[in-house]
Amino acid sequence: MEDNRFYIYAHFKLDTNELFYIGKGTNNRISVSFGKNSYWKNIVKKHGYYYKKIEDNLNELDALNGEIFYIKHFKMIGYKLCNLTDGGDGMIGMTINLETRKKMSLAKLGKIGNRKGSKVSEITKNKLSILNTGSNSPSFGKKRSKETCDKIRESKKNKKEVLQYSKEMILINEYVSISEAARNINTFNSNIVKCLKGKINSCKGFIWKYKI
Repeated sequence: MEDNRFYIYAHFKLDTNELFYIGKGTNNRISVSFGKNSYWKNIVKKHGYYYKKIEDNLNELDALNGEIFYIKHFKMIGYKLCNLTDGGDGMIGMTINLETRKKMSLAKLGKIGNRKGSKVSEITKNKLSILNTGSNSPSFGKKRSKETCDKIRESKKNKKEVLQYSKEMILINEYVSISEAARNINTFNSNIVKCLKGKINSCKGFIWKYKI
């Protein structure tokens, strides 16, 4: 049975709506900072971020090839992505055989798949158009008021990275903000804050600490 757990996603700067990262993953990979490079983390500290899925329900090889395609496309049209590679790295839970390596190499050269070396489908064109213009985001194309800008600046000042531990104090994950952590475990920001301040011992069965 084919494993279609994978998806391709994009990260945008919260204050300017500029695309700055393309990735692939499964489960909650789209919303976690663990494993991201220092370039990504510096951008997020300065601007904040939000995310969107570009393609979903993919097998792993299609996700790898798709990541290659989108990174190449957006770099080609002038976006300064913080991806340090051309994509297609890190097969999850798979041994890469010779045939798969050849397919991935061809994808990087633009010779296989419905994305490379062939006409781009209308669905893909629409997804690219949305990402290029941000037309499906309520923030795009609107001039922010001074009050809104002040709130954004204030939220950045108060943003602190937090660490998620098991009860045995084994590090599970790290987040760029309390909000990101709360979204990931489906709880309110205030519950994690209470744990961080020592008012309660744990939240959702986890121990929470500020990253120093």
